[in-house]
Amino acid sequence: MAVMQSANLDLLRTYAVVCVAVSHLLLQGIGIPAAYRDFVHNLGVGGVLFFFVHTSLVLFYSMERSQQGGRVIDFYIRRFFRIYPLCWVAIGLVLLTGLTDKAENIVGHGKLGILANFALLQNLPRDHSVLGPLWSLPWEVQMYLILPFLFLLIVNKTSASVVRRK
Repeated sequence: MAVMQSANLDLLRTYAVVCVAVSHLLLQGIGIPAAYRDFVHNLGVGGVLFFFVHTSLVLFYSMERSQQGGRVIDFYIRRFFRIYPLCWVAIGLVLLTGLTDKAENIVGHGKLGILANFALLQNLPRDHSVLGPLWSLPWEVQMYLILPFLFLLIVNKTSASVVRRK
């Protein structure tokens, strides 16, 4: 990866961290007037979206370096073991202990809601996460589902255009 790309990725990551940290500090730490709550909340959501962009770029570079044969399968295996085991432990602990940061009743999720939480797809049936920080993981998982195909589309299109130019 070129130095300029690395510096840009560092800047993007820094901006994302600052947005999320400031949002958490203002919303849960020191508090802010109600008139600014939506703006600060959206600042945090924007930071998470910047993380998605950053992660996509980094994963594209990673897939570019990996062997072509099992590129997609390897990608899915690595993502699965990076996300799901710890989430399952956290969700299981919340369900066993009832300790959560959410105001909703965990029992009210029902079997479909709990299954959606374990699958990290709780945004599809529009169910709530049993734990607040899990809200962004369904979007991340869905991004991971399409990312390799976008990568292959871009790589194939780029290589086809290079062949045409020769």
